[in-house]
Amino acid sequence: MASVRSLALLVLVQLGASAGEVNLSETPATFTLSNGKITARIEKRSGNLVSLKFAELDLLQGGRGYWSQVGSSSKFRSPKDAAVTIDPRMNDGARGEVACRFAGDGDSGALPVDVELRYTLGKDDHGIYATAIWRHRRGSPAFSIAEGRYAVKLNPDIFDYLSIDAKRQHLMPTGADWDRGAPTNLKEARRLTTGRYAGSVEHKYDYSAILSEVPAYGWSSTMKKVGLWVVNPSQEYIAGGPTKVELTGHLDVNPGRQLAHTLHQSRQELQVTDVRHADAKAPARRRRIEHHLLLSRHPQ
Repeated sequence: MASVRSLALLVLVQLGASAGEVNLSETPATFTLSNGKITARIEKRSGNLVSLKFAELDLLQGGRGYWSQVGSSSKFRSPKDAAVTIDPRMNDGARGEVACRFAGDGDSGALPVDVELRYTLGKDDHGIYATAIWRHRRGSPAFSIAEGRYAVKLNPDIFDYLSIDAKRQHLMPTGADWDRGAPTNLKEARRLTTGRYAGSVEHKYDYSAILSEVPAYGWSSTMKKVGLWVVNPSQEYIAGGPTKVELTGHLDVNPGRQLAHTLHQSRQELQVTDVRHADAKAPARRRRIEHHLLLSRHPQ
C-alpha cells in the first residue's frame, strides 16, 4: 500500500499573549477546537476549515481553508466517518485532534485512495496543524496529481497588504477593483479601472516565487495590525526541487484574498501506479508536505 502524507501548520501568534488549555466540542456537522486564543471549526463532511478566529477576529468570514488537487482524479470520494483521534480531556488539555475520513471506493472519477484529513491544536501551539494522509490500496487504479495544495481564502475586510519578498510587499487592490477590471488576453489577468492601481494590470502569477528564496510570505492588515503568514520549515518535499517557481498569495474573488502553498508550476507530477502485482512486502511509499501559516499581532 502506497501512502502519501501532507502537512500544513496554521500558526496564529499574538505577541506577549499565551494560549490556554485545549477544548474540543462537536455537533453532528462540525468539530470545534479552541485554546483561548484560537478557535477553529472543521466541517465533518468535507474536512474543510470553515471558521478560524483569532481572539474576536473572524479571519475567514465567507472563506475557508481546504485541500485542493488537480490530476487524473481530483476529488475525494464519499465521506466515511469523522472521529476524535486525540481527546484533550485525556491529557489535561495539552492537545486535541480530529479526523475526517473518506473511503477509497465509491464514486467513479474520484481519487482511488483512502483519505484522512486531520486538524490538531496544542496547548502551547499558536496554530492549527492540518494534515492529509492518502493511502493507495493494493489493486486500486493508478492515478497522478499534477497540482496539490492547501489554500486559505481570507476575510477581505481584514487583510489588505501582501508581502512576498523585499521587492513585492505593498497594499493590494480591493476585491471590488478586481471585479470592475477589464479582461485582457490572459485569462487570469485584468486591467484595473478603479482604485489606487487604476490603469495597471493585476495578475496572480506576478506573485509567484522560487520557494527556496521566500521562506516566509503572507497577508497582513494595516487596520487590525495582524498578519497571516506561510513559514516553510523544509524544502525537501517540493516536487521538482526547491528552485521551482510556485504560487504564493494573490488577489482572488469572493472573498478576495488567497494564501496558498502549492505544487502548481513545478511540472513534476505525483504518480502512483497500480500496485496489484507489486511485492507484498515492499515498504509503503511516503511523501510529506509541510509548511506553517503564521498569524502575528503587530504593535499598534
